[in-house]
Amino acid sequence: MVFDTITHPLKAAISLYHKYGFEECSANYNNPMDDVIYMKRLINNNLSLPKIKMYLRSYNPSDRVTLYELFVDTVHAVNAKDYSKAQLDAWAPRESSRESILDSWNASF
Repeated sequence: MVFDTITHPLKAAISLYHKYGFEECSANYNNPMDDVIYMKRLINNNLSLPKIKMYLRSYNPSDRVTLYELFVDTVHAVNAKDYSKAQLDAWAPRESSRESILDSWNASF
């Protein structure tokens, strides 16, 4: 498995990737962002790497603020070079529409 990630603001995520056996590698395609690193991990059951467990659960309304912050931060960090601030704010508003978006998420999930 190979993927790219941005180093800022995802330092905590990168630490987690290292914990689960991912390591930095050479680029597998040209990402135009400046602060990108590429990571890889061999997927092979014979290796003595930590097993990755993923648990899926139903949406919980208590998650909504954290999910909203993750959504907004991701949109603004990943897309900052391709969109204007006004476009980013329309896509993922920081505060002005926060409650109405959170309410729509509760109704949708």
